[in-house]
Amino acid sequence: MVVLIFCSQFILGQEAAKKGYAKRTAEPIKIDGNLSESSWKEAIPLTDFKQNDPFYNNDVTFKTEVSILFDDDALYVGATMFDSSPDSLLLEMGNRDASLNADAFGIKLDTYNKQNDSYIFQVTASGVQTDVRDNDPNFNAVWESAVSINSDSWHVEMRIPYAAIRFPRTDKQVWRVQMYRNLRRKREISQWALEDKVASNKKAYWGELFGIENIKPPVRLSLTPYLTAQGEHYPYNIEEVSNYSKKMSGGIDLKLGLGESHTLDVTLLPDFSQVQSDNQVKNLSAFETVYDENRPFFQESVDLFNKGGLFYSRRIGRIPLNYESVNEQLGASEYIKSNPYQSKLINATKFSGRNKNGLAVGLFNAITESTYATIGDSIDGERRVLTDPLTNYNIVVFDKAFKNSSSVYLINTNVQRRSNFNNANVTGAGISLLNNKNTFSVDMSGAHSRIYDPQFKMLSNGNSYYVNVGKVKGNFLFNLWRNSIDDKFDKNDMGLMFINSQVDNGLNLNYNIYEPFSHFLNVKTRLSLENSNHYITHEQTSSYMELFSIATLRNYLTLWGAFYTDLTKCYDYYEPRIKGRYYVTPITSGFNANFSSDYRKTLALDGGYSLYKTYLYNSLNQSFNICPIVRVNNHLSFNHVAAFSINKNNVGFADIDSVNNVFFGKRNLQTIENTLSGLYIIKNDLSISLRARHYWVLGKYNSFYKLENDGNLTSSNTTDISQDFNFNSFNIDMVFNWQFAPGSNLSIIWKNALMQEDKQLIYNYIDNFTHTLAYPQLNTLTLKFLYYFDYVSVRRRLRSELK
Repeated sequence: MVVLIFCSQFILGQEAAKKGYAKRTAEPIKIDGNLSESSWKEAIPLTDFKQNDPFYNNDVTFKTEVSILFDDDALYVGATMFDSSPDSLLLEMGNRDASLNADAFGIKLDTYNKQNDSYIFQVTASGVQTDVRDNDPNFNAVWESAVSINSDSWHVEMRIPYAAIRFPRTDKQVWRVQMYRNLRRKREISQWALEDKVASNKKAYWGELFGIENIKPPVRLSLTPYLTAQGEHYPYNIEEVSNYSKKMSGGIDLKLGLGESHTLDVTLLPDFSQVQSDNQVKNLSAFETVYDENRPFFQESVDLFNKGGLFYSRRIGRIPLNYESVNEQLGASEYIKSNPYQSKLINATKFSGRNKNGLAVGLFNAITESTYATIGDSIDGERRVLTDPLTNYNIVVFDKAFKNSSSVYLINTNVQRRSNFNNANVTGAGISLLNNKNTFSVDMSGAHSRIYDPQFKMLSNGNSYYVNVGKVKGNFLFNLWRNSIDDKFDKNDMGLMFINSQVDNGLNLNYNIYEPFSHFLNVKTRLSLENSNHYITHEQTSSYMELFSIATLRNYLTLWGAFYTDLTKCYDYYEPRIKGRYYVTPITSGFNANFSSDYRKTLALDGGYSLYKTYLYNSLNQSFNICPIVRVNNHLSFNHVAAFSINKNNVGFADIDSVNNVFFGKRNLQTIENTLSGLYIIKNDLSISLRARHYWVLGKYNSFYKLENDGNLTSSNTTDISQDFNFNSFNIDMVFNWQFAPGSNLSIIWKNALMQEDKQLIYNYIDNFTHTLAYPQLNTLTLKFLYYFDYVSVRRRLRSELK
């Protein structure tokens, strides 16, 4: 009973202070930005906006009025933003969902009134749409909007079909609602229902929207077939092997609403050749390189499947498990003819949704086909080697949401492979609680993994847990946390984990000033302390302190930086690359300082500098980055990220000899990265973009050490280690994109890719770049056409034509 009373204090939320009303309309609303229909004049306007930023609760510079209408098919939002100088509006154009230097109006809808998720629809004064869900930043819906500008104001008109959102099946809807305006030239954010700046749960301060009655969730069915044509050129220059290849492919995406709030998403024979190229790097660490997810199907509506941190979507279509071992299987006269770098995805399915009681259910399935390397032989022809088996990935998740952003979840991930490869099953659960004043929070989670090796009939079981308690509202914040992972826990078949067999304890102390004072608009400061120990040996694996601060000046120059220091020597069980061995790491200290200028300017500038020193080996790591952002006009913009670092006397793993002696090397590392991006907006939803990236790392080894059994290093006179390297990665992505109809696209993509590593050290940047471009490059040209069919829109169009 005591536990129930305690939990109820966390779950109960506070009532909304403001109320708004929507009015049913019988006349058709034309989305043209003019608000000329009589229904707009009969609606009850929502006014009395207040500043949230920069001057909290102050009167706004210009008045804003919003009216809301609805009919059986959609919600309509009409907003008038008064302005004494409409010719001063900032009107940068861009692609959908872009962060732009432009005035904007947006509405947020918490349709289940649970304060744990919302839909956000925004339109800029230049007419660019943005849509997002709090729990799904890659959410995309098909909706209509239009903008008009006149002598004393500008107007936004939106039509949000019910098919674009989910809401409970009830006669009378009560939604939480927030509306905001960005007066960009003054950097002024105003809100209809003023949120508390120091609160963690902002939705508790939203208003409530009444009046929407007798609407029904529509049939949510859409099909997006697509066709892809691709040509490639790579200069193999081998007899009987063509330098050119081509392929045609097609597939289909389907979305089907099941009930009032659940959706089935299916992609069949997907093609992701048009996504942005990965930022390839030279990885000297003991851990895998982590890349961003750029594939749309795995970006959208995956918030449920990320519960517990058990899902890393790049596992699906991953580098084949035995990709690296193919070289080891070559005979004396054999060579590799092909070795695919990714396993091929056959299909993927998502089922997800949350009902009116706050219970969400998610089901995920994906299948990748068997992947083979082809080995050629001048005598016996060729043979195939299985590098990745047919694999089935599954996720089941349940998440119950309460008010105040409190929730509880249960998730299971399962990976089944054929051909005597490992199978994996991981189950996790967690609970998140906030008190009724949104002041304190408690988060607890745990997971259990079961890895089965069918070849050796072995089963491995592991466990982990996490606890976090903190104060989340106010100027002073803190959180105290503990994370424990035993030596058998493994979620890497479908998730991402670098380290196990570790117990971490941490404390964060924050003090934030949210209101302007002196030369500052706001200041945030955090002190972090962390200590980690090995789960089995209890030796210290990490112990550090970091002081971080960020401040924005009244001229909107933002400055931030941090000071970091290890508190003691620690034990690294991963750098030696042999299980059971460890390296005693020396103390490192350093700092970083960064700045970002006002993005309203034609020329904005970001940059930073860092310096870290490891005392035992006199290692010094310095890095510098600079990023100019140039907006030539509302159609054309460029940005260039230039980063340079030099790491002198860096000490790290070098090699293992035939009798498992581990050698470390002292090396000088030099890294230069240049990324140039340009975007030309012909008109909204019609653009040409170019992104070119060159990444260069030079590594020169000066001396070598032998790792002793006590974790320390002793000088080595070995001469059979040659580890110097010159690594280059160069990519160009050029994209023509035209959204010619809502949800429908035509894109043409040209990609140029090159990655090369050799032993020839070239110290001059221009000479190295010229040398790199002399290597063979893969050129790909892709044309992709997709068309969006929506059941409700097609039915409405047919009815109109029949009339």
